[in-house]
Amino acid sequence: DASASLRSSLILVHGSYRRGDSWSFDRGILSPTDATAVDMAKGSVVQFAFERQYDTSSRLRNRLFHDRYCSASDLYRKDLYAHFGCVNAIEFSADGNWLVSGGDDKRVLVWNVPEALSDLKTPRAMKGKHNSNIFCLCLDSCNRTVFSAGNDEQVIVHDMETGRTTDVFLHQEAVYGLSVEPTNDSVFASACDDGCILIYDVREPSSTDPLLLVTSSSAFHSVAYNPVEPRLVATANSKEGVALWDVRRPRCCLLRYDSQLVPQGAMSVRFNGDGSLLLALRRRQPPALYRLDASHPVAQFDHWGYYNSCTMKSCCFAGERDEFILSGSDDFKLYSWKLPQEVTSGQRITSPRGVPSCTWVRQAHLVLTDHRSIVNQVRFNRASMVLASSGVEKIIKLWSSLPLPGGAGGLRRERPPEEQAEERRKRYTYEEYIDLVMESGQFMSHDYSHQSVREDPRMMAFFDSLVQRDEEGWSTDCSQDSASSVTVIPRASVTSSSSDELPEPEPRPVRIPTSQERRVQRLRQLRARLTSRGGQSSDSDDDWVPSPSPSASSAASVRVSERASHDAEDRAWHAAQREPSFEDARSAPKGDGEEPTSNGVAGSSNGPEGEQQQASTSRFKRPRLGGLRSQRSYRRHNGSADT
Repeated sequence: DASASLRSSLILVHGSYRRGDSWSFDRGILSPTDATAVDMAKGSVVQFAFERQYDTSSRLRNRLFHDRYCSASDLYRKDLYAHFGCVNAIEFSADGNWLVSGGDDKRVLVWNVPEALSDLKTPRAMKGKHNSNIFCLCLDSCNRTVFSAGNDEQVIVHDMETGRTTDVFLHQEAVYGLSVEPTNDSVFASACDDGCILIYDVREPSSTDPLLLVTSSSAFHSVAYNPVEPRLVATANSKEGVALWDVRRPRCCLLRYDSQLVPQGAMSVRFNGDGSLLLALRRRQPPALYRLDASHPVAQFDHWGYYNSCTMKSCCFAGERDEFILSGSDDFKLYSWKLPQEVTSGQRITSPRGVPSCTWVRQAHLVLTDHRSIVNQVRFNRASMVLASSGVEKIIKLWSSLPLPGGAGGLRRERPPEEQAEERRKRYTYEEYIDLVMESGQFMSHDYSHQSVREDPRMMAFFDSLVQRDEEGWSTDCSQDSASSVTVIPRASVTSSSSDELPEPEPRPVRIPTSQERRVQRLRQLRARLTSRGGQSSDSDDDWVPSPSPSASSAASVRVSERASHDAEDRAWHAAQREPSFEDARSAPKGDGEEPTSNGVAGSSNGPEGEQQQASTSRFKRPRLGGLRSQRSYRRHNGSADT
């Protein structure tokens, strides 16, 4: 099978095959029965695919990738090491030559894809450094600018050539999503934890406020411009799901997908290449595919073992014609599904009642199993036909249907999945996570000064315990005396039904299992022990046991806001005031309401060598809302120094 696959690849790439036991190639005469020759030929195919530069190379490479990808049960893989913490964001450039990544270590790294594949150089780190976890990235179409954002409430604009920070845009809350307008590299949109979609123009003066496109009482986790119609913007909201907007009509929703069903929280949206299809990732639901002009899904994708609940994930299209979709899972796997024929052909199928039908794809085309923890991010490089994935681990994995220099794997699984499962990393239990914490004497530390790329057992155990808790169905409706009453999903991500929508359930006595009581007691003892030592524990402990002063976990992609102390204030504000309409905001006098202003300005400081400067050295204090949401002030800080 390997010889036949290789022979067809050589025919396609070079067209110099001749009948017999051997075929001619640029680098010699190879025999299909010679294993060494086969390995040499595989390397030659890869070298040819990446080095050959002529007009038809893209078409041939795409066809080669497609044919091998369709018949593969596994892919070649390669690991990239450089980050010191979880990798929460990855993005390819439009031409496929660059890969940018960011994560818990607060750094933005830029990889040259051909050099990374060949292990020639290490990535470059941008000089502007965030104050907390990075959640999202995007690049402009000319590969001149990188935008990064995350838990520190700011968007940093980096110059790719020099690495310096060119601008900083301050927000009220954490930023979960970014998207650059396809036809104008100076305009970008941000999705925020405070329920706002903001559109900025970097050419505007720093005193100019951004366009408030959407406002909601729940967090937005993703935003995406339509690649063909830039006036159209798709959003993913933690409670209201997926929606389509027109930048010319702010706060006026054009279409809300799945509007007739029970609202489903969404965490990621992606357009296909021609902007006709929209892929949505929903929490505890399978990925759904929509036509741009229809609210009902045309296809949903599932597979035994696929699950999306514990962390924030993303999805993407793949293939020459976007005929595949990709998504990570809580079971440490990366799933790839093939679009149904009726979707790729543009055929619209309706029921006898005229309702558009939905096709269920219940078998994944490809399941990649080499990750050692939850897979959160996945992107496809259309130029080189390479996949990239990342998550809780400190690595970025590259996948291809062509051999990768210095990589591993193949198009066929070496052993059955049952045997491979025995060799995978054993999952930690919650008790083992506590033992690791007690052994080290501290909770998970987000101090990455050690600059280690080695696997962190405590981080892996923490997320393993999250998966265990979700699988066991620990209740989130108990009193605050139970360790199971706290959820690590952001408050804006948890969907709940009001008493008006569902009947009040009959009260039943709640009894905490003895095992959970022991967990609570052990964790409280550990907290007291650490407090007596004078040590500082990370924020993750309150994700397990409530305390009078709640705090939130900043570990990887769980994305719990650091400002949980304002939750009660936000709930009281929303209960006391209705959400003002756009007309109310326009008719309100300019002097009405309280417009927040900046209490501080991000300073600058030079490093020992004078090159590195701080993007935001002091904590940027912001007053809480006292007026209309449409009157918020999102100030920009110009000339911020790098760190």
